[in-house]
Amino acid sequence: QASNDLKVINHVNITTSDGKTLFTDTLYYQNDQSKLYSKTPVMIVQENDTSWGDYFESDTNLRNMTVYNQRAVYLQKERE
Repeated sequence: QASNDLKVINHVNITTSDGKTLFTDTLYYQNDQSKLYSKTPVMIVQENDTSWGDYFESDTNLRNMTVYNQRAVYLQKERE
């Protein structure tokens, strides 16, 4: 029986309907847990911040993310 798990490689980026964008070199989807994860460095761009980390895991909407060994968060000023 197929697991329907997925591995995407080489310059991966995904954008959610609410505007979050994830950049990484390898992205995995674990179907039985509806989970995305990466074992390679990630950059996550959201409306007002950008963060970098060594790896991450999340739900498929990127709403419940854990970024491991997060190195920096760049907060952008809101435009008036």
